[in-house]
Amino acid sequence: IGNIHIFDETTDEFIGDKGFRDADDERFTVRIPLSLQKGQTRLSTRDANTKRKITKLRNCIEREFGRLKQWKIIGSIIDTNLIFKIGSLLKILGAVDNIYLELLFVPNNNGEQDINFIKHREVIQNVL
Repeated sequence: IGNIHIFDETTDEFIGDKGFRDADDERFTVRIPLSLQKGQTRLSTRDANTKRKITKLRNCIEREFGRLKQWKIIGSIIDTNLIFKIGSLLKILGAVDNIYLELLFVPNNNGEQDINFIKHREVIQNVL
């Protein structure tokens, strides 16, 4: 995945899409929603539920990308003079977004309960 140096822990996870399918890096785990293999009609229960969990996390990320793209300065082609400042620019736009726009994720006290529910649902057979 190139020169990504922000991952320090072996427990770090990277959520990606199909474009990162071939990513092989020992510094972190890549989580990608599973796809059907050729000839496969549906995913196994475990794979389908794993895909749901990853997709649920990616949803917040993709919605934030959509918000950021509404800013004219990064909404289309980015001027090459800004390439070296893009990290700072994204931090500033993200901070403004966090202050003035509705939160995409609201932490609550039900976190442990939600995790247990998801784990419980992982083993329940999917029915069409």
